[in-house]
Amino acid sequence: MELRAFLISREAQDGDLFVDGDSFLQSGSCRSSQKKRHVYFRIFSLYSCAPFYFLAFFVPLMSLRAQVHVDLSLERNLYIAYEPLLVSIALMNMSGRDLKLESMGSQSWLGFNIRTAEGRWLAPHDMSEPSLTLPAGSTLRRTINITPLFPLGELGAYEIAATVFQSDLNRNFRSSPMRFEITEGSPFSWQEVGVPGSTETRLISFLLHRVTQSTALYLRIADIRKGVIYCTHQLGGLVAYSKPEIAIDRNHSIHVLQSSAPRRFIYTAVNLDGKVLDRRLYFETGSRLMLRKIPDGAVRVTDGHAYLPIQFAEDSVETNISPQEQETLRKM
Repeated sequence: MELRAFLISREAQDGDLFVDGDSFLQSGSCRSSQKKRHVYFRIFSLYSCAPFYFLAFFVPLMSLRAQVHVDLSLERNLYIAYEPLLVSIALMNMSGRDLKLESMGSQSWLGFNIRTAEGRWLAPHDMSEPSLTLPAGSTLRRTINITPLFPLGELGAYEIAATVFQSDLNRNFRSSPMRFEITEGSPFSWQEVGVPGSTETRLISFLLHRVTQSTALYLRIADIRKGVIYCTHQLGGLVAYSKPEIAIDRNHSIHVLQSSAPRRFIYTAVNLDGKVLDRRLYFETGSRLMLRKIPDGAVRVTDGHAYLPIQFAEDSVETNISPQEQETLRKM
């Protein structure tokens, strides 16, 4: 109604037809029936053409956005500092033709935008993806560990979105943002050991953290003096009130045996550089399972039936930390 009154008033100014649009509509008086018909024709034309304006302006934009669809997902929304944060990307080509994805100079065709709850954007480390061609109608899926790509050591909430650059279309496509939080686990045990054949040392820390409906045990290996985190591995669930067995062999590799469920145990062996040497699932078949160091200095699991090896989703990656973060680790 406001639009109609405005247009009628505008027409009145041009032809000196009337002053008040509402009085005109009520009385119907005018000097020229031809101008009256012209006014109503103008109003009718605007209303009848509205769908065409929508198609003209918005359909090309919707078509452009629909050419490439980027979907981002996280395994969960709560992590502890420095653990692998795996992001799954699904890239769907709906353009009707093959698309070449390639980096332009220092800009990788795949990237991430991460900002803190305060709105501060995080500067990424170097990230490069090999060029590839995405066939029409196909979907590309990738899982990427973003922990070594961004400074995520600060505790707090974050928001992340994935971006894909397509050189032929000369534009970026962005996923919907997702939120996650970086927190810290509760220290359970720690020990500093030397590296064989070197003057370096490693701080071995075990942490407990609540994950969904269970408590998980984490292993972190760090060099505080160099400011490097070698790994933060989630070793698996831990039964309430149980205590994991921890042993160090002659090469200073760490061995952990933990109860993840009644009569079920997870065994993990990790070296001082954070590389997982062995990981197996054991079932207690008779006598109690335990770690035992044999005469040659190696560590073995006694009794029980080994079921299947367990694989980590992501290998360890060295992460440099700030002096403030080094001080935090020293206080653990």
